[in-house]
Amino acid sequence: MGSLAVIGWPHFLEDGGGVPELPEVESVRRLLVGAVLNRPILEVHCGAQQLRRALDPDRLRTELVGARFAAVDREAKYLLMRLEGRDGAVLVHLGMTGRLLVVERERPTQPHTHIVVGLEGGVDLRYVDVRRFGFFCWSDTPAAEPSLLKLGLDPLADGFEDRFVLQARSRGVSIKSLLMDQGVIGGVGNIYASEALWRSRVDPRRRAGQLSARRLKSLAEAVRAVLLAAIEGGGSTIKDFVLPDGDSGGFVKLLKVYGHAGEPCVRCGELLRKIRQAGRSTFYCSKCQR
Repeated sequence: MGSLAVIGWPHFLEDGGGVPELPEVESVRRLLVGAVLNRPILEVHCGAQQLRRALDPDRLRTELVGARFAAVDREAKYLLMRLEGRDGAVLVHLGMTGRLLVVERERPTQPHTHIVVGLEGGVDLRYVDVRRFGFFCWSDTPAAEPSLLKLGLDPLADGFEDRFVLQARSRGVSIKSLLMDQGVIGGVGNIYASEALWRSRVDPRRRAGQLSARRLKSLAEAVRAVLLAAIEGGGSTIKDFVLPDGDSGGFVKLLKVYGHAGEPCVRCGELLRKIRQAGRSTFYCSKCQR
């Protein structure tokens, strides 16, 4: 494994904090699959500080010790770590500063480590969260979790484009805000909303209901394409996203507008702009996005 394998995601601090977007969570999911599946769980240790959801050390030990992780699934920005032969799952959301670390057991425990799951083979799965806005908890019925039931369309699912058009045509909010509404689309945040709008040549300030069905479908196709490309690149490192082999999320090198205000648009040469929408930064080209 090497001396340290780190599974985490970027801290989006430019706008005063943020959460990982779908590509980062999917990249973490894929790395967890290779790191923790089918290893017997030997022990569980929990710290004293509470997270966004209250820690229940006894429940976690009862459910996990002696079991094995059989699958790691993703719902939008949530991870579901499922156990062999059980209906429940560990539900994980890392909020703004959370990380999952897969490390050799002898490695010193770093500050703000709230949960340590000891696995066979001298490996720990550790949950670390400085600001404690995330959680790592047991759920008997993950399919009935209120936070998951509220999620909108899966942008990677079959038929997403047509369903998005139906929802968007009657909405009066800006198209950028609509893309980031987790009740409309699960998992898309600031970075990939800006990138998809640029790719489809849509002005982020336009009202969703003012766009034609054709343009909305083109935008939905761009959302899917951007997310798939970002997953392929391992997500985007904005600050300190690190993969287990020490590499950074490579898609940051392919971002066309996010973080590039004042630089020429690679498509038309116009200087890219940065504005504020609903308290968040939006990057776009005023010439080729209409």
